[in-house]
Amino acid sequence: MIAGRITAPLGTDEWREQFNYRHQLNVNMPIFFAIGCVGCIIGNLCYRPYKKLKSGIQGEERTLNILKNLPINYTVLSNVQIEYDGKRSEIDNLIISTRGLIIVETKNYKGTTTGKENDSEWIISKTSSKGNTFQDSIKNPIKQVKRQTYILSQILKENSIYCWIDGYVYMAGGQCHTDSDKVYTEERKLLQIIIDSGRDNALSDEDMRRIQQVLKL
Repeated sequence: MIAGRITAPLGTDEWREQFNYRHQLNVNMPIFFAIGCVGCIIGNLCYRPYKKLKSGIQGEERTLNILKNLPINYTVLSNVQIEYDGKRSEIDNLIISTRGLIIVETKNYKGTTTGKENDSEWIISKTSSKGNTFQDSIKNPIKQVKRQTYILSQILKENSIYCWIDGYVYMAGGQCHTDSDKVYTEERKLLQIIIDSGRDNALSDEDMRRIQQVLKL
């Protein structure tokens, strides 16, 4: 027992005191155990979203550091909130230049991500330190970028701003196997596709200022 054995002589006041103490512990023990179990469950439920959020933030910071290597005439905006006709989204990075607009969505997953451009979900395969393999699924990030592109284009059209928008996914962690040319895992290739996207003089300086005003940036 937690309180140990009763050591006082039987029938004495000290014996009754030790007995009552042990009895109270036995009564409360299931309650303590239940509270401990609930605490463990809540802790586990809170830790997983926290871990996921932390991983996402680390991936976005890594992407932002990469995008700082773009030429000085490229404007990089992070965590851009957009909304149109009840549809909402947040763009990890929106890049504005005279060549047009580019959306970069960051995903930071350990393991190997596999999926096709038109799949609804992609599969992440991970191997534990003990060699056990398990899988998880995520929403197709390319479709997420396409949705963001649609919302952004509608916002701009309402304000008489017409320009092509390119969208890409940067997988900041692990490996990725996909048939899409919109997904990049290497920093150098991501920067190169951003520079190559769009066309010369697609936007004027005034257009770029208006875009930022419309998006309230």
